[in-house]
Amino acid sequence: MMAGESNRSWEVATRHKIGRASNFIRQHQGVISPLRRLPSEILQEIFMKAGLERSKHSLSNRDVPWYLSQVCHRWRAISLLISALWSCLPTMVLKKGRRRAARQLAAVGELIKRAGNGPLTFCFLTRKYTSSSHPLLNLLMHHAERWQSATFQLPQNLLASLNCVMNRLPLLETVIIRARLINFAESPTVFDVFSIAPRLRTVTVSGFTPSIRIILPFPQLVNYTDRSSGTDLLSTIFQPSNCVSLETLSILEISEDTPFPAFTLPKLTKLVVREYNWHNVSYFCNLNLPSIEEIKFMSYGGQVLQTLIGLLSNNIEGAQNLQSLTFRCESAGDADAGLLTQLLTLVPNVTYLDASLPPHFDINNLVSGDAGHGNRMLVPLLEACKFYIPQDWNCTPQDVDALNALASARCGPEGTLVAPGVSSLSTSDSQDAPLPLLSGETRSLNTFLLYCDFTQGISAAKQHLNIGPQVPESDIPEWEALLALKEQLKEEMPDLLYIRPYKERTWNLMWKDRMMRIMDDLEQFELKNAQLIYHSDLPLIVRRMRDWSFKTLESTGLSRRAREILEKWDPILKRDLVPSLKWASKGTHSLVYLTKEDREFILGFANTEV
Repeated sequence: MMAGESNRSWEVATRHKIGRASNFIRQHQGVISPLRRLPSEILQEIFMKAGLERSKHSLSNRDVPWYLSQVCHRWRAISLLISALWSCLPTMVLKKGRRRAARQLAAVGELIKRAGNGPLTFCFLTRKYTSSSHPLLNLLMHHAERWQSATFQLPQNLLASLNCVMNRLPLLETVIIRARLINFAESPTVFDVFSIAPRLRTVTVSGFTPSIRIILPFPQLVNYTDRSSGTDLLSTIFQPSNCVSLETLSILEISEDTPFPAFTLPKLTKLVVREYNWHNVSYFCNLNLPSIEEIKFMSYGGQVLQTLIGLLSNNIEGAQNLQSLTFRCESAGDADAGLLTQLLTLVPNVTYLDASLPPHFDINNLVSGDAGHGNRMLVPLLEACKFYIPQDWNCTPQDVDALNALASARCGPEGTLVAPGVSSLSTSDSQDAPLPLLSGETRSLNTFLLYCDFTQGISAAKQHLNIGPQVPESDIPEWEALLALKEQLKEEMPDLLYIRPYKERTWNLMWKDRMMRIMDDLEQFELKNAQLIYHSDLPLIVRRMRDWSFKTLESTGLSRRAREILEKWDPILKRDLVPSLKWASKGTHSLVYLTKEDREFILGFANTEV
């Protein structure tokens, strides 16, 4: 054997031994980890903190407590000793079949055993189960004294089997009942299972038929949500002794036309109402809400603004306390001009407004004040303003001018004041003690946003607001080249069009070569018009390639190439766009107005993923 061959064989053998030793060291590094020296008491505290962040009712092995009990023998022993980690049971879907039921019983029984004597949180649901009992439900009913939070999405006849837990619920704090009508003949006429539960504070009810009377401990409830046409609100809830503690009331389906009687909800701070076709404007006029802070009214038809005006006109004290106002209604026409102005004069201290896009008359009044009240500024403390764009929006030039005027007049850096003829004033050296507003002053909006629930609406809004590339004829080839590169990236890696990646991608040399050629074209692209590159969304896509922690992007060098391209583009984008860009996309269904400070922050990172 020649000397060269001998030396090469020795080198290969040595490298093999070194590799094995390195693997051995890497595999046993955990043995000397400082975590192994932590006392069990410290680990228990850490596990308890992690348990507070867990996803409720999850059976994923990536969730607490499952992954904690699979790290090592010691961690498993410690996690099994902490009963609170196991108190939230995974969602239980009731199914037919003895074998399935037996497996479910064994699994849930083990989890209940691990939870010790602690309180239980659980969720039952079924889609096609029609029997009047189930072994899994029977098992949980044996432990009714430990129920703390319970969710039931079950048929009405199966809910009737819960009668045996009545007066056995000393720990119950929250219950959600979503009834499903499968076998109406066996449904109860009175549902009073939770009428005796001394700690019950939060209840959600939905799905019950009108023939069923629901009895709950209303005097002690703090939060109540009703989405059931079977609940007679006037006869069951709104009685003098029934609402002394209620702080949150959500009525998601109104089945009555009779207005509420004269009634006071002394502690109510949040009212949520949804109705599909609202016509009774006096429905809430008799309610007295002295502590109200947040109101949400939703309707796809009817007179929502008139209803809100009637409610707040009779609640002067509550209207002064209101901080957040949200309402949704059908698109407003010229006949509705002035209604939003009339409503906002009643609620001067609102800081959050989310409304259907009003007529330009009302938008202009947010800029210059209400002429009918001496040009008094509307909602001067407003900090966030969001307008919903309806699907049948008929945009006019006056609407566009009003939106731009509102943005220019009342948007500014957070914590500033805006006065007529002055761009912004500092509130105070201390943010804890802002200066009081003078006549004509308003706080600057730190959020001004237009949004809708269909992508075409945002495209139309961009067109009306002149948001988009102004492509001169000489730049058309450049614009088409950018769109072609975007399509190539979309074809090779579709996830880049979304805010969050879907899954890791497997790659081969051919795919890597194609991607590298696209990156070469981007890097060599001569950036003449910053508007074109910005509106092509390529900076956003390349930024995602830089930031996503995909092994595919790192191992192929694509993350590095993306970083180099952005280092070339960012200064040009920031220089050319900061002075001019006013509106930017936020996701796929909204537009946000950018102050100069916003533009510098956002465009310094190459696009508008805010």
